[in-house]
Amino acid sequence: MHRFEFSAWTDTAAALNVLNQPQVVEKYKLLGNRWTIPEASRDMPSAVERAREELDHGSTLSTQEWLHGLADTLEAPTEERPWYTSKPVLFVLMLTALFILGHAALLVRVLLKVHNADNRVLLYPIAGLSASAVVGGFAVVIHRMSEPPKRA
Repeated sequence: MHRFEFSAWTDTAAALNVLNQPQVVEKYKLLGNRWTIPEASRDMPSAVERAREELDHGSTLSTQEWLHGLADTLEAPTEERPWYTSKPVLFVLMLTALFILGHAALLVRVLLKVHNADNRVLLYPIAGLSASAVVGGFAVVIHRMSEPPKRA
């Protein structure tokens, strides 16, 4: 009986080591959400769940065969669904695009009104940015000139 307990612990540790592989964890993090799983296979039990049920119901598979099957299942390529086929994702993107276009239209409308009121007003930000660029360039030149000579 003591040998059986040790064997069960080593089998459990081996199964956890298979599940704890970096590629398995990364695959779950990247592909484990419902948006990337094809709709047809969402409700079907996964291969891991089927293997677990088979093992629970007194399967004739040995633990080693089961672990090999589990490792093969986890390393198999998954069927991915592109993000652009998801209706909620497309809906959110459409709302975002409408939001951006609406605000761009409002900005153009305001700039046209300002330009009609005084056409020199729109040149003030350009002049301000140009002046700050000149001051920044002057500061860089002074910093370079004030550096002590480098020793070899």
